[in-house]
Amino acid sequence: MKIYGLTTNEVTAIARYIGCDWQSTGETETRNGPRTWGRPVPGRGERTPSGRLRKGGEPRYQRFSAIRVNPDSGDVWGGKRLNALCFHGLRDFIRQCFELGATRVQSVAGRWDSQAEFEDDLPRLAHDNLGEPGGYGGWMNDEWIERCDCVEREQRERAVAS
Repeated sequence: MKIYGLTTNEVTAIARYIGCDWQSTGETETRNGPRTWGRPVPGRGERTPSGRLRKGGEPRYQRFSAIRVNPDSGDVWGGKRLNALCFHGLRDFIRQCFELGATRVQSVAGRWDSQAEFEDDLPRLAHDNLGEPGGYGGWMNDEWIERCDCVEREQRERAVAS
């Protein structure tokens, strides 16, 4: 991910503010201002002195891999923790970047030159397929918005159930 208009220190502060970390892979000064690149990742969560996660100390925006169920054999795999933000975490992170002066954010999911452009693209992002389109007979499809374990997903599921 590249963020234009903010320094690595500013992006790191944004990540910590929303409860995640920023793994920087570089920074440069351009004629249009600073540019930093790296990736936002889930925060470490609350840890014990030995480094284990405390009960209830899960990272705030944890993303999980897509769950695959083979329709022929019934085998299930996936659902593992990834070192990546869920949809809601990336949304909050990019919103904060634009609010604090980013002029452009670019990632594999898209390129946005303004917060308004990003907000318009959110519905598409939420339902992007994380699996292989049509892979293995089309049974690997999984939407990004469904692959998290954050508070917003719990709230949405409660609202649907009632």
